[in-house]
Amino acid sequence: MSGAPRSGSLIPPNLVSHSQTPPLIAGVEYYLNVKADGHANATSERFQVKPGKAPIVAEFRLPATNQTLDGFVVDPRGNRLAKVSVGVKPDYSTRYTPSGRFFEDTDGRGEFHLDGLPGGELTVMVYRRPEGADLTIKHMIRVKVQAGSKDVRIVLPDANARLQGIED
Repeated sequence: MSGAPRSGSLIPPNLVSHSQTPPLIAGVEYYLNVKADGHANATSERFQVKPGKAPIVAEFRLPATNQTLDGFVVDPRGNRLAKVSVGVKPDYSTRYTPSGRFFEDTDGRGEFHLDGLPGGELTVMVYRRPEGADLTIKHMIRVKVQAGSKDVRIVLPDANARLQGIED
């Protein structure tokens, strides 16, 4: 597919030209940031320029970010919860970041919409935003969501509920 982002091991000569970028300095470490519509932003591993040689960059891929996630958050009694933070847990084993809306608060109906997410199973983090002087995040839960899930219902424990397994 021409023009599509691909992995590679060599920086193309037209990218390392005096008209587009300053010359790379031998002996200095660099990394490459790549952005492409419909894909997550990615950062290469660091690479060092060798005198008289074309820079070599370790192969990396730009995952497609065409997944959306819609749903709502409720308390244990089924009441929808507004102003609850919902976000996709970053995957630190990869070197990319989502390119869309991957974190937001629920609206007045307890609903959320996340987009620009990578494909596959997602780990969603949900918690009440800290208020007042106490900025402690309480009752954060993590929920695994299968790719393609629609109208995801997430149950958040009551704000004053004791955590199970904790003794005085």
